[in-house]
Amino acid sequence: MTDRCLMKNKKDRLPLFLCFALPFVIACVSYAILGLYPFGKGQLLAHDEWHQYYPFFVSFREKLLEGGSLQYTWDMGMGTGYASLFAYYLASPLYLLSVLVPESWLREYFAFMTVLKLSFAGLFFGMFLRTAFRKVDFALPFFALMYAFCAWAGGYAWNIIWLDAFALLPLLIAGTVSLLREGRFRLYVAALALSLWSNYYIAYFCCIFVLLCFIGYCILCWRGFKNFCLRFLRIGLCTLLGVGLAAALLLPTLMAMQTTYSASGKEFNLLSMNTVIPGAYGKVGEGGIWELLRTETLPGLLEGIRKVLINLLPGTQVNKFDDTFPNLFCSFSAFILALYGVFNKKIKAREKVFNILLLCFFILSFIFRCLDYVWHGFHFPNMLYFRFSFLFSFVLIAAAYRSYTQLDHANKWTLFAVVPLASVLLVNYYFTAEEFSWLVFLPSVAVLAGMTATLLLHGKKQFADRLDFIH
Repeated sequence: MTDRCLMKNKKDRLPLFLCFALPFVIACVSYAILGLYPFGKGQLLAHDEWHQYYPFFVSFREKLLEGGSLQYTWDMGMGTGYASLFAYYLASPLYLLSVLVPESWLREYFAFMTVLKLSFAGLFFGMFLRTAFRKVDFALPFFALMYAFCAWAGGYAWNIIWLDAFALLPLLIAGTVSLLREGRFRLYVAALALSLWSNYYIAYFCCIFVLLCFIGYCILCWRGFKNFCLRFLRIGLCTLLGVGLAAALLLPTLMAMQTTYSASGKEFNLLSMNTVIPGAYGKVGEGGIWELLRTETLPGLLEGIRKVLINLLPGTQVNKFDDTFPNLFCSFSAFILALYGVFNKKIKAREKVFNILLLCFFILSFIFRCLDYVWHGFHFPNMLYFRFSFLFSFVLIAAAYRSYTQLDHANKWTLFAVVPLASVLLVNYYFTAEEFSWLVFLPSVAVLAGMTATLLLHGKKQFADRLDFIH
């Protein structure tokens, strides 16, 4: 029995190792193709990463080496408290390793941390899938790649301070599953504390997502009101413990934030929509609320859903600064697989309905300003909009992997429903895109055809296996 367990553990390690290694290798090859140093004369550091993050990083390394003050700094204006600056820009654990790096290689190490964080995102997502679905095979690294290289990571990779919490999210949700299912609290507490410590802003999105996952888990595994109260008490106490471990950094940061401009909100109408919907201000006119719903809200909602979902197609432009659309792409095949799982009878109806409702909630959050306002900490961001869109990718990839684990129980005839539904996006893009591109349309058609063929062949294999069993 012991030998079998050891063999199983060794087999599990290789897929997880690939979850880290594949993003690492692909990122390095991509940088080489782009001609980034040391493969060329270009550099990855750009925008605020070069003008703010890197100088703060250099200053922090000097403080670590020379014993400078960690309470106050003169690097900004006439001087400012260091706690809030450290919490937002410098709390990544990888920064501590900078003391081992020669000064001449400091810029290269700072850029290399982007590769490391994306690679850890892949590894931790693989660990989440293993924990949540209790299945490990060589498909795991490919789903990990979908998360590590989703459009959010591609668009905001230069914003290196956000990548820690992005990478830690799968570990946090894996800890949530372990806590609720088995009562194991260490992973949840450690991941929560580390997320809040590394970047409280992105960790705020992750904490809201944990609440949504808790609600979903209780719905899917309902065992009575008493059990719900016990679960709520358990996760509540563990959350307090995780927050408490990071409180030494969070409390002074919270006090410092009360005096910032972002602490004051902006007025907006309840049904106003983001600028992805032109003219949808949500203001009730002479016709009353029903006229507003008929002429503005409903048409704006339909147009917003169309514009948001088109960003699931491969080749769509990654958003880096403006507020035109959220970064949602994480693989068109993930969308097709998740859609395929909706028709799989082996997957519980409650699970499918919850995943659909959760994705719909994110789409509404992209469209309606009131939800967007709450997601961004009760204020509207200055540039870099839809900063929580990686959560949509997380749910979609997890639903796709769930569908993958149940392919043996799927009915291939459901492809007659899946293919037309997936084709709706392609047809919609072909006829309504403001700037139509064959580099978006043709790869989308190729992926749809390839996934259809793959699922058909899998269905035939299962049918053949059953015939062999009967004979």
